[in-house]
Amino acid sequence: MSSPIAAGMTPAAFFMQAGASQPMTVQTKDHAVDRLKIDVRDAWELRWWCRQFGCSEAQLKAAIDTIGAIAGNVRKYLAREQAPQ
Repeated sequence: MSSPIAAGMTPAAFFMQAGASQPMTVQTKDHAVDRLKIDVRDAWELRWWCRQFGCSEAQLKAAIDTIGAIAGNVRKYLAREQAPQ
């Protein structure tokens, strides 16, 4: 079975498909990732989110410092920041 991450599914799409109303996590071999909030204190999770958003750790941390750690808000912020001017 493929994971929603491999399929490129966004957290919002994953939640809608699953019919979830509560926060969910993604379980990898040895790690669980809260798909709603980003924990920058966890190095593994930080790298995971950077791969999801296609950004550097510095860009991710700057976004979180600016708007907070809610994944959906960070995704939108980074998309605006990375868009051609």
